[in-house]
Amino acid sequence: MVQDVYNPLMCVTTLLQFPEKRDEHATGFFYNYNDRTYLITNRHVIEHEHEQPTQISIRFRNHSDISSTNREEIPLYDNEFPRWLIHPLYPEADITAIPLNQRLSYVNEKNSLTGSLALSSDAFANEGLLIRGGTGARAFGYPDGYIDKNSQFPIARNGMIASPYGHHFDGKPQLLIDGVMGNGMSGSPVFTERTNSFEKVDGNSHTAAPSSFLIGIHSGEFYDSREARESDLSLNQVWYSELIEELLVYNELCEYVDEVPFVSNSDRTENEISKSELSDLVTNFSTWNFFDPERNQRTSPVEDLEEKVEAEGLKSLISLVQNE
Repeated sequence: MVQDVYNPLMCVTTLLQFPEKRDEHATGFFYNYNDRTYLITNRHVIEHEHEQPTQISIRFRNHSDISSTNREEIPLYDNEFPRWLIHPLYPEADITAIPLNQRLSYVNEKNSLTGSLALSSDAFANEGLLIRGGTGARAFGYPDGYIDKNSQFPIARNGMIASPYGHHFDGKPQLLIDGVMGNGMSGSPVFTERTNSFEKVDGNSHTAAPSSFLIGIHSGEFYDSREARESDLSLNQVWYSELIEELLVYNELCEYVDEVPFVSNSDRTENEISKSELSDLVTNFSTWNFFDPERNQRTSPVEDLEEKVEAEGLKSLISLVQNE
């Protein structure tokens, strides 16, 4: 019998558990940005209203035997400050990223050096491809914490894209999928169904090697704000995958700002940038200097901005600063 254990998408997820709360669980997946690996999951998984956990437990697959795993505790705080990152422009987005010390191989890497694998923006659909509502979708995770006790591989749940892809449902960067997911699937990566026939925005179509694309992060059952209740229609919230890149681009900007050598305004030369000028550039978008001790989490000062800078604007800002 030919086994499917080498499906690389089965190696990008991890069961999330809390040492202090053994009965709670969720899903996360690995993501590479530049030379760093991050754990991606939902904010609501990490941020607890009562008894905020200080660490989470995840699993890494062994390279020599991917059906076996090693458990590792990941701290959520660094000197009492949260390590998880939130989106600076959409703080309501239910996604977060936690930097990891391990550097994992990419999911499409031919000669991988690690058992667990990481997704990247290469898993996104090309802008020229057309993804329609009604297209099949698939999430990999751990419904109700169920896991193969021997292999620790995730469970695949099928669904269907239920809202126009690319549209911001209810004005938020999210879409809906129709399908029964279950508790514990929070933080699961959601992909299009695997196909070798692709439709383009320009009306053309082509065939290629079978592929599926990362379209988002599963958050949970759709909450109907009009009725102030969860929907009972098997509709689920999925936050667009592009938010991950935007979040990490912004984090890179903040890290660069922390490290760049500055000069005072009076001492600057024509090609140098002053600290006050750079501070003015990033103040409106900075979430790192804001912390609400009552809610035990970061807050964002950009929620009321009339204009929101998109990812390309943040990338341009990073490039501008580094060139200076």
